[in-house]
Amino acid sequence: MSSSVLFVDGKDIKDISCYTPPSPVVLVSTLSKKNVRNLAPISSLSVCSYEPPMLLFAMQRDSD
Repeated sequence: MSSSVLFVDGKDIKDISCYTPPSPVVLVSTLSKKNVRNLAPISSLSVCSYEPPMLLFAMQRDSD
């Protein structure tokens, strides 16, 4: 029986906890057409681009 070890950035991923750090929280502000302000905490982010630096997040409209 053979086993394979997966390495990421030169590290053995048997200790998967090193790849799940606490998520940062980013505050995203919006302004509606009626000038209503909103500030939302977002913790699910992905790096979209390094040049230029951009983060990606998804939102949906409220049901009402």
